[in-house]
Amino acid sequence: MCGEILFTVLLIFVVKYTFMSNLWDQEYLDIILKDWDEGPITDLVPVSQMEGGEIDYWATECPSGYEVVSKGYWHGFKMGCVCPGGGYAEVDRRDCRDVMVRNGCSEVDEMAFTELPTVGGVRYCAKRDTSYNFLTVLKPTNNTATGSYECKDPKMSKMCGGNVNKYEHVFCIPASSVCPITKIKFDLNNATNLILSRDVVRGTPLIGLDMSEGGPPCMHSNEYHNNQVSPPKIPYLLFKDAYYDACPQRVINGKTYNTSTLYRPVNGFKPVSEWRMIYENLDGAILKTIKRFPRFDDTQLDKYMMNMYSKQYLKWNHNTC
Repeated sequence: MCGEILFTVLLIFVVKYTFMSNLWDQEYLDIILKDWDEGPITDLVPVSQMEGGEIDYWATECPSGYEVVSKGYWHGFKMGCVCPGGGYAEVDRRDCRDVMVRNGCSEVDEMAFTELPTVGGVRYCAKRDTSYNFLTVLKPTNNTATGSYECKDPKMSKMCGGNVNKYEHVFCIPASSVCPITKIKFDLNNATNLILSRDVVRGTPLIGLDMSEGGPPCMHSNEYHNNQVSPPKIPYLLFKDAYYDACPQRVINGKTYNTSTLYRPVNGFKPVSEWRMIYENLDGAILKTIKRFPRFDDTQLDKYMMNMYSKQYLKWNHNTC
């Protein structure tokens, strides 16, 4: 059997050659290799941020050893000055002068892109196993006497997957590890009740959850863009340009892509509006700022919905040497 390091090097070389000479490009390959280096998610806990039917800005955060996943986002604000009247421009990209402030104008500070951890009144907390990843996990060996597959390496002696007779449906992890989650869906009757599966038949291990608006996250992009085209967003001088940007188009081997092919929508998740997202996070500061904007109806943000998408290891079928 080939050594683990040699196998990993050979796998990366083969994947690079295959992807570069066929469908995908270098950026896509880099994303896949980065994903393969991530530890899988072994537990997912929804932590409610609600108290008595209202959002609790001081609610419990994630348990120790867990990280927040599936965050929402806000693109931020441009710096400017807003005035309710008094003969001044209602919205200006310049600082407010002292006399304007004395007459009721107020400044809007520059705000950078910001992640929003509370989604629909819940924080989704994930536990990740960093003791192995897609590049270090082992496949079992075949027991010729029984026809089934077994985990014989003492460092990777625990088998995940119920069908021991199917090579593609089992893999080996450290004995002390918990088999990773392979699929999640929501209980339609209870938004905080997640139904988790660890069945390898349902797919490769889960490595991430992301919120995205108007479709899956963008192709080849670590930035969050909108793919929201209907209803169209109403322009406003102090919103960042990225708020209106759609996913950029990428042409790869003659085909045009905009959203990533690595994500899948999470079954049963009820989309959350932009309005609720900014109300539930940062003590409502983003929404309070928007409510100061003259001639802007903040309720229109209830029309733009974010959905939850899951990401798993991209499956690469291989046989041990």
